[in-house]
Amino acid sequence: MRARGALGGRFAHVVAWYVASGAALAVGGTLGGLMTSGTLPPSWYPRVVAAHVQANLLGWVGLAVLGTLFTLWPTMLRTRLVDAPAPPPAGRCAPPSRPSP
Repeated sequence: MRARGALGGRFAHVVAWYVASGAALAVGGTLGGLMTSGTLPPSWYPRVVAAHVQANLLGWVGLAVLGTLFTLWPTMLRTRLVDAPAPPPAGRCAPPSRPSP
């Protein structure tokens, strides 16, 4: 992904939050389009409205705010972010390994 290299080390972790936020916007927009098309059964409409609101507020807005906070909060506290390489995706979710006897 070219954007990841363009933003550099300090802001590279924010890109994933913004990409997830953009995906939530696409989901919310699709749900909004379904609501305006008139093809939904009347019993589905309240559920699709709730999903549309949640995808847009919690997904699009919420993820963008969280991603931005990871950069702005250390700036407000006048601390520096450590430029350490990120662990591989599988390493973040794996349980800690036990030392061999």
